[in-house]
Amino acid sequence: MFHEIIHKYKFNITLLDKEFYYIEKWYDWEHRFAIIQIAQVENLDNLYKILGMLIWEHIQAPFPHVTFFTNSTNPEKKWRWIWIYSQKEFEDMNPIKCY
Repeated sequence: MFHEIIHKYKFNITLLDKEFYYIEKWYDWEHRFAIIQIAQVENLDNLYKILGMLIWEHIQAPFPHVTFFTNSTNPEKKWRWIWIYSQKEFEDMNPIKCY
């Protein structure tokens, strides 16, 4: 069923030129940082709406981006990404634009 949903919609991904950012997030146990590029994903909200209907829960589409680099103060987790749930959370991270 999920396979049919994926093929029903186009999910074209566009990476936005000159939209690279350095972000940081502090957790209780570590400090993570990453370099990301903002993306636009056609029909992303529709996909998450349908997925939510399948599992009977509201699922918010994540902030569309691609992670190019990650690191952490915890060597065991230095390759883990920073999950960005929304545009607001991204803005609250005080991202630094990279050129």
